[in-house]
Amino acid sequence: MSYIIGPANKDDSEAGKLLKGEFPVTKVDTVDEYIFWRFNVELQLTPYEQKIKYAINDEFNPDFQFFIPAVDQSMNTMSYSCNGFSINVDVDEFPGCLWLDVLRKHDQLHYHVMLGGGDQIYCDAIKFVSKEFEKWLKHKRPHNMLTPELDASFKEFYLNHYMEWFGVGFNITSNGNANQPCYPIALHQIPQVNIFDDHDIIDGFGSYKDKTMSQPVFMGLATFQIRVC
Repeated sequence: MSYIIGPANKDDSEAGKLLKGEFPVTKVDTVDEYIFWRFNVELQLTPYEQKIKYAINDEFNPDFQFFIPAVDQSMNTMSYSCNGFSINVDVDEFPGCLWLDVLRKHDQLHYHVMLGGGDQIYCDAIKFVSKEFEKWLKHKRPHNMLTPELDASFKEFYLNHYMEWFGVGFNITSNGNANQPCYPIALHQIPQVNIFDDHDIIDGFGSYKDKTMSQPVFMGLATFQIRVC
């Protein structure tokens, strides 16, 4: 990943020349035909706010940029949680897009970081997308082992679901599909720190009785989801 860094305000008299470089990269995982990379981003604060434009595979996208504050500037921070719909919600009743509002404000304020308080994604749809898990939910036999078929269905669901939501803003529910294309744009432009909550895995995960949480099938849900994250 290459980058160009310079002043956020072109008229900043303290700014020097534009700097170019490459962020070091490390391969962290391979899942099927997908390869996951981690880029080590280390930047020095200056007396002025900076804008960093970056390119992936030498391709610069207008959305591929973010800002870092001046050394004596307080960070502009936003927080969010519950970023999705439960599976029974009629998504057509909510045509608006709060992420568009975020992008409008970001254009003026330059958010330097956003904090995800949990439920950045809703994965409740696994209850009906995974047919193997749907069958298990009907009887919930605690001693059932995590079969290869169940494990494969979990992997397929979480991998695709996470890429669709964080990549293009698409989420499936039982009452329609949610499309939030402004969300991935915000991810391109605002660095983030997230924590897990239940919907990032499945509704209520972590709050059920121990005999439920400790079932091999139920624990199998989290195993691959955490790997994807």
